[in-house]
Amino acid sequence: MSLQAATKYCKKCDTEKNPSDFYNNASNKDGRSRYCADCTRLRVKQSQAKRREELGDERYLATRRGDVARFRQTEAGKRQVKLDRMIRTEANRRLRELHRDDYEHLLKIARREAQAELNEVSA
Repeated sequence: MSLQAATKYCKKCDTEKNPSDFYNNASNKDGRSRYCADCTRLRVKQSQAKRREELGDERYLATRRGDVARFRQTEAGKRQVKLDRMIRTEANRRLRELHRDDYEHLLKIARREAQAELNEVSA
């Protein structure tokens, strides 16, 4: 039987807090992080802001998109992509039913523009 400490000390903010205020960390003896969740979130935000400043907005966002691309390659990501596609498909179907004339008109415009671009490229 393991006894849980009534409080835990956060080294960062120098306060005693409830152990549930700390993230889990199996590598520590008590199974909790050294720093409270508030301090951890603050540290992560500061780290992200510093990285964004160093890389610049565009490059920082590109690395974040890379994280998204890697996630989409996992099984959970593939399921999420499939679900998103199903939702968009259903939403588009309902929108087409409600606004049939507008949809057809926009589709004709898009086809004309695509054909014009194709003609420009081939000319």
